[in-house]
Amino acid sequence: MKRQHLIPAAAICVAGALAINAAMTTQPSSESPPTVVTLFSTPPSPAEARLTKTIKQVRLDRVALADALDWLRDEADVNLIVNWEVLATVEIDRKTPVTVALNDVTAAEALHVICTAASDGKSRSMGFLQYGNLVFVNSETDLELRVITRIYDIADLLRLERLRRDAIFPGSDWSTGEIVEAIIRVMQEFIAPELWRENGGTQGAVRELNGRLIITQTPANHRKIAELLDVLRAATLPIPIAPKTQPSTRPAGNTWGTGLFR
Repeated sequence: MKRQHLIPAAAICVAGALAINAAMTTQPSSESPPTVVTLFSTPPSPAEARLTKTIKQVRLDRVALADALDWLRDEADVNLIVNWEVLATVEIDRKTPVTVALNDVTAAEALHVICTAASDGKSRSMGFLQYGNLVFVNSETDLELRVITRIYDIADLLRLERLRRDAIFPGSDWSTGEIVEAIIRVMQEFIAPELWRENGGTQGAVRELNGRLIITQTPANHRKIAELLDVLRAATLPIPIAPKTQPSTRPAGNTWGTGLFR
């Protein structure tokens, strides 16, 4: 008997959780080659640590964008580098008014909301990218031209997946490699599928090494990847694995996964 992949309903669960992320995918311009830099997730850089600093209160009432960024630069003690020349091309300048009212947020969250407020009503938006001890504020279009390589530790996710599969299918023989392939497949299906090199793109790349995923993608897509991995960690069902012909230890007449969703 052939072993079958986990039932399509599991895929539907993942699809539902990721539908918003997939819809938000933005394809960057290809006018110039991407800049590749490498970031390691641990230990955090000084800028990363400062961006996680909690700010008790943010009150900006139609404050000029330049003043708002200066305030945040001082409040979080972070190096903000603003590309005003490029921002001008998307109708955002130093005097663009921003109104923000927040309590108990991180510096990164405050910066995100400030960027969103400045982009309100504009055809294009502004965003930021942390690299080393610097935080670059620029148009989203320009930021998307740059791809970053990050390392994600998924050893805990692999252990969780093994436990989920053993709980549903005691004695199952799925290998770690198959589970890794399933994680990568879901990632490439729901996050900017057109950008992955395996799908014919030129920017996205991923490989696994000793329980870590080494991923090259745009900054926005890295945020979606981190969110996806959190969704997979919180899932109650195993990630669907592609069909594979292999002898089964199940009794004849039974199908893997039958009746789980009745």
